[in-house]
Amino acid sequence: MKTKLSYLACLVLASFAYAQQPVELDVKGIDNEELSENVRIFLGQIDKEAADGSEHHQFLIKEAVDKALRAKGYYNSQYAFDHMARPGKSERLVLNVQLDEPVKLDEREVLVEGQAKEDGEFQQLIKKEVPTEGTVINKE
Repeated sequence: MKTKLSYLACLVLASFAYAQQPVELDVKGIDNEELSENVRIFLGQIDKEAADGSEHHQFLIKEAVDKALRAKGYYNSQYAFDHMARPGKSERLVLNVQLDEPVKLDEREVLVEGQAKEDGEFQQLIKKEVPTEGTVINKE
């Protein structure tokens, strides 16, 4: 009886270990180096134990990628997941991203009051630092 129980425990643990094998993630559709780096940083915040390819894992990936892209002005991207079984290796999850056009500043208004209104250096700083029309929104 003890042998059967030990065998059963080993079988359960082995299947659990196999099921817990992390899924590799491949993100496609983002060619911009800066965007890719930001996506990599946001994906790095996902707990490795959640990397199982489940719907919850896919939700976490989509949320992280979406936040990374929105920070750089891409608000309406589309996402599609594909699973790739690889015999003898961990499963690969592919996220295909279709980027929309980035959001750009349409108009801007800077209101300066008080002594800064008359300060030439401050006025030059505003001209230099305030983004111009057509600049892609970057919230970082």
